[in-house]
Amino acid sequence: MTKDELQSRTIDYLRFPLIIGVVFIHAFSSVVIVNGEIKTCESIGPLFYYSSEFFSHVLARTSIPLFFIISGFLFFYKKGFTPQLYKEKLKSRFKSLFIPYLYWNIFIILYHFIIQSFPIKNNLLYDASIIIRNFTFTDFAHAFGILSPCPINYPFWFIRDLMLAVLISPLIHSFIKKTKVSGIVFLGVIWYLGFWFHPAIIRPETLFFFSLGAFFSINKKNIVEESHKLFTSSIIIYSIIAIVDLLTKNFNFNIYIHKIGIICGCVCFINIIAFFIDKEKITPNKSLVIGSFIVYAIHEPFIKIFRIILFRTLKPESDGLMTLIYFIIPILIIFITLFIYYASRKLFPRFTKLTTGGR
Repeated sequence: MTKDELQSRTIDYLRFPLIIGVVFIHAFSSVVIVNGEIKTCESIGPLFYYSSEFFSHVLARTSIPLFFIISGFLFFYKKGFTPQLYKEKLKSRFKSLFIPYLYWNIFIILYHFIIQSFPIKNNLLYDASIIIRNFTFTDFAHAFGILSPCPINYPFWFIRDLMLAVLISPLIHSFIKKTKVSGIVFLGVIWYLGFWFHPAIIRPETLFFFSLGAFFSINKKNIVEESHKLFTSSIIIYSIIAIVDLLTKNFNFNIYIHKIGIICGCVCFINIIAFFIDKEKITPNKSLVIGSFIVYAIHEPFIKIFRIILFRTLKPESDGLMTLIYFIIPILIIFITLFIYYASRKLFPRFTKLTTGGR
């Protein structure tokens, strides 16, 4: 296959594993209630602690940065950047980003409102801190990410920031064209050191990683080909940094190791996926690629529900059973949300396409 085909297939294949990573991030809980007793991850046992930290706070943390890199890369892919093209891009992203963003936040608002209308004595099905009937105008604005970094459908902060990046894309394009590598390094340093405005309208990680992807595209660089130059070193270095990251989670300096790991991890995962696709060991599954958006959109409400159900049913006390539950929850959520997507696509194809941004 050609280099461009390998790049395209690598990007397509990455989407579903990255969504799995997002689910694992949100499946993590720093404290859990076991038989009425509040316990921290560390107090439960080493297997649970290291497993949950490694999968949720080490490996999975490359998911969102890689999504931003891919988004920035595709936004400027193989085209110049004119006012007319910018208008076309805005129209396209209105359908693929804004409409799903609006719909799925309204969906969560209605979900909470309907559930809270029933006399449920516990908050098994909803977040007790979100009482829709008491919402003010400001609360509703915050629910859609207006004057707030996160909408009510928390995972959609990524879509919120991505829409902002798209709006300022002419500035990003001009910045990259004028500053080239030095501009990307500058944004990377700001993100790495944590320097930014407060309150932040757009996150520094959004600006850095979206611009990084845009840099490759604007300069006509094949992202897989460029990553391949660091094939062996990226795998070795990331393997080492991932372990160090895991073992230093309780130290203040860990954030700096963690961020180096994110960058190395992005290169490493691109290389690994591209390698297996090139060897024809794996191939993108179109249904999973498209269905991954629904997993992303509705996984959050299921996490708390499944966690409470499994804890009340299994009453875990051992380190091993707690670890098993940690892995079961994301797996259940992924299967159920994919089933919902496939059923919805079959029963309501037009509606499903609309609410998933034409996917």
